[in-house]
Amino acid sequence: PSPVLQQLRRDAPRDEPEEALLVRAVVHFNSFAAGVGGRDQVVFATLARANHSCAPNCIADGDEGTLRLIRDVEEGDMLTISYLDDASLLLPRERRLKELSERWDFACRCQRCASSQDDARRFRGCQTAGCQGELVVECGQGGGRPAALSCNACGTALSAERARSLFEAEALASAQLAKAMSGDLEEEEEGEQLMRCYKFAAKHPAHGVALELAHAFGFPDPVPAKRGLLAGLARILGDAPCQLVVDVNRELADLLGARGELPAARACAQA
Repeated sequence: PSPVLQQLRRDAPRDEPEEALLVRAVVHFNSFAAGVGGRDQVVFATLARANHSCAPNCIADGDEGTLRLIRDVEEGDMLTISYLDDASLLLPRERRLKELSERWDFACRCQRCASSQDDARRFRGCQTAGCQGELVVECGQGGGRPAALSCNACGTALSAERARSLFEAEALASAQLAKAMSGDLEEEEEGEQLMRCYKFAAKHPAHGVALELAHAFGFPDPVPAKRGLLAGLARILGDAPCQLVVDVNRELADLLGARGELPAARACAQA
């Protein structure tokens, strides 16, 4: 049985009839946010059939019950939306797969998730002289083969020893960020974890950890953090419009305006 349905049943009132459980299941799996602040949940018979992709070609409007293309498509292409919020699309593959499985009970097989590369795990440090490319994770494919790192510009593979060192730093930074986001730390302890995580993020600003740090905390300075977040969105999702880009540009415009950088603030407000 579906773990999600089992949880819905456990959360249901003791005497709830099966018909009511069915309605709650339909709303859970098929509803869209609508209304002020997205507090309402609505279901549309046709729109509910849209499948998920971590690189969607459409966005859904829960107030209007419509789809809008955000990428070019060919005749016969599947129209897809993201069940995840925009920030979650910047997370490494395993994080996205885990959230999709826990919330909607399916394993994503979209183009990004099926790729041999995890485009949200990007490191600086190509060893080829003069190359400005990024090292992207090549995921192991069965047989216990470990993940590797290769440059997305020149194709040079990093040595296993150097890759292992970067993976260890990545795991440590991820753990530090998770601690900071747990809500269990005192303010000083949280700040210490954020600073430790930032040491990794500063070296690898396009990595999912760096983008999550920028989005969740705007640390250590919100202006460069938000600019880095916009750059990361462009790297991973391309020029497809999304609400997070709009929100971050508005926040950046307010910050720059408060600092007296009016031309830059106007440029962000108009982006």
